[in-house]
Amino acid sequence: FESVTVIRTRRSDSANTTLDQLLVTAQRSLQGVKIANPRAVKTANGLVGAKVSVAFKPEGAAQQYRRTHVVLSESPSTLVHVFYTAKVPDEAERTLTMVLDSLRLVDDGGRS
Repeated sequence: FESVTVIRTRRSDSANTTLDQLLVTAQRSLQGVKIANPRAVKTANGLVGAKVSVAFKPEGAAQQYRRTHVVLSESPSTLVHVFYTAKVPDEAERTLTMVLDSLRLVDDGGRS
């Protein structure tokens, strides 16, 4: 089992909140989570951000999962979240890297 989800959102927090802080706060909702330190990330197309990997056990599950949550800053007001979740994760992160490297900046006519 392996899944990747990509979500584009508007940034609604204070400009003083770092991407690292956003990532750590977001992971706390997972049951029995063990949070690794956030790391900087830059995609092949120049998007920059941070990522964090966590181990967690969903309610009712017998096995632990690993989730890597990447948040990229597309503009000062727009974020792109990429979630990679797996029971048996690809330690080389090939799937996650392929998805991250496929992302490009969106020209939204200056609305961001």
